[in-house]
Amino acid sequence: MLRDIAAEEPYAEHTADITGDRGTQPLAYPARFADQGWDVDLWETTYFHVLPGDDPVFDWTSGTGARPYLQALPTGLREQFADRYRAALRLAYPRQTWGTAFPFRRTLVVARREAGLR
Repeated sequence: MLRDIAAEEPYAEHTADITGDRGTQPLAYPARFADQGWDVDLWETTYFHVLPGDDPVFDWTSGTGARPYLQALPTGLREQFADRYRAALRLAYPRQTWGTAFPFRRTLVVARREAGLR
């Protein structure tokens, strides 16, 4: 959603150089460690954070994934972009009487090897 909105005009000229790379792909971990003699356990889970407030998913993402996009935009356009993004997030993650559920996927990795191996 964030990248789709950022690719629209009038934002695209300011956000085109921002990469959407959000970290290491899960299967890169076993490849990285197994080649060095490690045994790897890898799993993925989704946490459902229940967030309070009117725009909690925007508040959550504005300090992380949305931050580079927001910082790249000039004043005025930044507020317009934020309003558009907030509206999209409200549709995607509707507020309930008990809060807004935000699914947050995490990759967990445990790598181990026998003592003394290098």
